[in-house]
Amino acid sequence: MNEGKARERQDRAAKAEALLRNELFVEAFEYLDEQFIDAWKTSAINDAGPARSYSTSCRHLALSRGTSLAWSRMVS
Repeated sequence: MNEGKARERQDRAAKAEALLRNELFVEAFEYLDEQFIDAWKTSAINDAGPARSYSTSCRHLALSRGTSLAWSRMVS
């Protein structure tokens, strides 16, 4: 990889890290996390479809953040 491409990748990585630390972005993730968990907890026990969908959403949200916080809170 040439030096220009390497520098471009480093710049993009720095921007991604800054975005993940952005206050509004963090608040949005926390809000979504709460909403998914609340929806999962209140889903009907005999209807696995929505529960599975909410748990999947929580895992994807956590992976997007680079954490496992959402999933670990769901099962605790």
